[in-house]
Amino acid sequence: MKQFVILLARRSTQGQEHSFKHQIREAEKAFPNFKPNKVIKISESGDDKRNEGIERTMFNTQFVSLVRKKLQEGFEVLCYSYKVDRFTRNYTDYGTIVNLFKLGAKFYANDGKLEIESEIFTFGIQVGLAQNYLTQIKVNSRNGRITALKEGRAICGFIPGYQATKKAGIRKINPITSQAIQLIFKEFSSGKYSLKMYLPQASKIAKRFGFNISSIEGLRKMLRNPFYVGLVKYTGKDIPEFYGKTFKSASPTIIPVDLWEKVQSIIDNRVRKKTHKHNFIYRGRIKTPKGFLLVGAHKKEKKYVFYEAKQEKLKALNQTKIDNHLNHYFKNLPFNVEKSKELAKESLKNRQQEIKNLKNSY
Repeated sequence: MKQFVILLARRSTQGQEHSFKHQIREAEKAFPNFKPNKVIKISESGDDKRNEGIERTMFNTQFVSLVRKKLQEGFEVLCYSYKVDRFTRNYTDYGTIVNLFKLGAKFYANDGKLEIESEIFTFGIQVGLAQNYLTQIKVNSRNGRITALKEGRAICGFIPGYQATKKAGIRKINPITSQAIQLIFKEFSSGKYSLKMYLPQASKIAKRFGFNISSIEGLRKMLRNPFYVGLVKYTGKDIPEFYGKTFKSASPTIIPVDLWEKVQSIIDNRVRKKTHKHNFIYRGRIKTPKGFLLVGAHKKEKKYVFYEAKQEKLKALNQTKIDNHLNHYFKNLPFNVEKSKELAKESLKNRQQEIKNLKNSY
């Protein structure tokens, strides 16, 4: 049986440009009998174009499909790498690897292998340790961002108009690009332009001063960035309690507050509000049993409004039928306040009893 050997190398951070070549050399040194037919480079930092790799999110799709294809073609598939955690660092990937093993693929690394059934347990322990390590990294990273925000330090990368200092998160004013930022804010504050109209002019100014503004969204983000008036705003999703909050910046300001507020007012006033030709009173208010919201449609020839849930292919819910159903429901509701309180207490009591019975059944 022919062998098809896959070598995997993973790069976790932007500072590991040498990492791919090092891992490949070490793996080939440890397994000299395995000559790779294909080398897959996985980048976890997102800039996979630089190092000719694939993003971590694409790993399962490309790697799994390759292994399956070669197994179906009758090859003996051998996957080898520098370390076990090059294959996987989480339980989802671990499940994928085990499934591939059951199909006939084998996995080798300097610090472990998955070649026979009894090695799955050891392999799983290594994955668990790697998962714990990653979790701790995330906790430390989260705590670091919280500390930085409270201290007014920037937690993002390049901000036009500023340049980095030796202290992490503290920016100083760039004497050249800051002029461009001031000019863009001043010109836009005249109120003569929309973002779309002003983009070509902003792009020219930015290019003249050594940076780029290539899209309306890029211009909007720049004009909306409160960092220019001495505030750090957190827009990440991994610290929900801080989302949308602002903190006093430890870096100097470039734009005066009154100019900033004027620009924000212009952008706000130019935002087009979505209007609807028909008033569908139940649109977005009623969910199907599967949790999809109803959307509305109007049929002139039938002279009625109907609703549908596109995901479930549910159509022609006549608004009149919904009205009648709700009317019937509300007519049967007890609107006596005291009676309603009694029913609520009884319902709560029944619920508590159900929970108690459920606990006792275990």
